Amino acid sequence: MNNSNMPTLPTKGDVKTGIDKVADAAKGAVEHGHDAAKQAGSTASNLADKAGDKAKGAADQASSTLGTISDKASEYAHDAKKALQNLGSEAGEVGEKAQRYATEAYDASAERLDEYTKDLSNLVRKYPVQSVLVGFLAGMLLSRTLRA
Repeated sequence: MNNSNMPTLPTKGDVKTGIDKVADAAKGAVEHGHDAAKQAGSTASNLADKAGDKAKGAADQASSTLGTISDKASEYAHDAKKALQNLGSEAGEVGEKAQRYATEAYDASAERLDEYTKDLSNLVRKYPVQSVLVGFLAGMLLSRTLRA
């Protein structure tokens, strides 16, 4: 029988480390997305403020015949500013939701790992001799695999 084709089972530590790495990466991505969304909203708001200020300054310099046009430009700039502020706010909320979902996924994974550990511990208590034999065989297979 060729043992090189046998898959190796990850240890509890490997599984936990893997879960922790995935959860950390997810949290980092969510935090980065959240920060980027807030920064985009802030930048958009600043641009809308600048656009509104420039439109208002141009309207002040225009003649009385351009008064109506300047009022409309200012109104549009204000509406654009509101729309961009709403967009930034909504982007921040999406980032917060994603962060919450990542946290929930991490917590659920940790709970499942705890359940798995308890089940395995109960199984070893229920079948101690068989568990020792399985551990011994796994150790032999691992040593043969590492030597090869």
